Amino acid sequence: MDYLNESHEELYKDLIQSSNEEPQFVYESFHKHYIRKADEENEVYGCFIVFGFSDAFEQPIENDVLISENGSYQFRLFPDGEENPKLFDDNGVPLYRYHRGKVRIRSKKELEEHNAAISKQID
Repeated sequence: MDYLNESHEELYKDLIQSSNEEPQFVYESFHKHYIRKADEENEVYGCFIVFGFSDAFEQPIENDVLISENGSYQFRLFPDGEENPKLFDDNGVPLYRYHRGKVRIRSKKELEEHNAAISKQID
């Protein structure tokens, strides 16, 4: 009987040893990231980005633009950017634009001009 136990332990030594280790699971699940553009487009600046999402939470509609095929479940505008970034400033002015196939951060000057135009409309 002792012989069988020793033999059994020797045969399954690797299995017993590996069962004591933490299992390593690797899940590679990629999600597509999309942006939705405003209808108005300017030749110089492109168009404002008004919505961004991952296909983990929403499915694209006809004119949405695919910006990443290998994203996480949380939306990002840029590969190493923050998750679910704020797309508008406190006045509701879009912070990003889409121009010539690229997402671009609007310049400080653009934002100031946009806010000034809103202020004139309110006055």
